[in-house]
Amino acid sequence: VNSVPIANRIASSTNDFDTYCVSTAFEDFHFNNTDSARALLNGTLGGKAAMKLGTTTQCIPQMPFAHDYIVNRDEADADFKDWALHVLLQSAREQLRAIGVSEARIDTKLESVSYNALPEKLAELFWTIKAEGSPTWVVHKNNGEIMDVRSG
Repeated sequence: VNSVPIANRIASSTNDFDTYCVSTAFEDFHFNNTDSARALLNGTLGGKAAMKLGTTTQCIPQMPFAHDYIVNRDEADADFKDWALHVLLQSAREQLRAIGVSEARIDTKLESVSYNALPEKLAELFWTIKAEGSPTWVVHKNNGEIMDVRSG
């Protein structure tokens, strides 16, 4: 919610790009629905955000808006779980490389990682773009090809 004013300024700029807002309730998965998205567009917060910030906000997205699709890990289809596990392993590999762990040791450590390493709830868009936090900024081409992903 606190990043919405910056996103609104970017969305209203005269730059030649579009800005979209996707809402993902990380702590309150049951709030990932169209009713909660509509409530946010009316300035109403729910769940942990409401407890922390109050039930109303002036931080209302002024750009096209959607909510992320959340699925239980055990109910996700095999393709999505495979993709999420691939993203998890790729991210772990990049982080281990960054701190100087050898490729052989990385391979040994990651070979036994299974679906059980995935969180209980999976956010489809969040995992697809390899987001690491909120806000996440995604630069992509018109055909959807992702050029860059940044968090913060």
